[in-house]
Amino acid sequence: MSVDDFAAAIGFTAREPHLWDAARTHPSFVNEHPDQGPGYERLEFLGDALIGAAVAQVLVDERPGFSPGQLTFMRSALVRKPALASWGNDHDLRRFIRIGGTAQGVDHVGWKSIVADVTEAVHAVIYLEQGWSALVEFVRAGIASDIPDYESTRRELEPKSVLQEYLAEQQIEPAYKSHDDTDARVVAEVRFGQHVVTEFGRSKRAAEVAVARKALNIHFPHVDRDSSS
Repeated sequence: MSVDDFAAAIGFTAREPHLWDAARTHPSFVNEHPDQGPGYERLEFLGDALIGAAVAQVLVDERPGFSPGQLTFMRSALVRKPALASWGNDHDLRRFIRIGGTAQGVDHVGWKSIVADVTEAVHAVIYLEQGWSALVEFVRAGIASDIPDYESTRRELEPKSVLQEYLAEQQIEPAYKSHDDTDARVVAEVRFGQHVVTEFGRSKRAAEVAVARKALNIHFPHVDRDSSS
């Protein structure tokens, strides 16, 4: 796939082909082909900061009723690596990535990380070629095009904190316990009042997050939607 194809996949014409080439080049490819230009690491670094700033501007524009804390949380939710990888997969970026033979065996999780890195690098290229305003509008139409409901997002990403807040209103403290299960899983339990909920995860932390989310869905299913969302 050419650099022109790569840029066209997200709706651009490559003005600076060397930047687009760098944005799609994994460090392993650079190690094996040092004469074919740099990899995406510096662009990824720049893109990480730029996406956060552009998402912040979109949120300030689109959610005037949000507090600084809500803005900060929603920015973090929108720029998480899984969200960036999802955007990259939607644009089929993986087929354009130049990767070395030593990294060909990377697993699914590894590829998600690489696609997220390339997504950040691509946004840096758009900024360098098109400028700040163009980047903000690109983010507004892309990564930040579907701003989720604040309360629902907190329940999904911070279920332990949300459960703690709900129970604090009833002066109840949740108690967590976990232990190893079969099949390399951990089972977690949360007790509050007369209720006991259990769930599985790949680690203690993942299991506790999962059990808190399950407890919310069972015992606190109603979400008051934020009027600003």
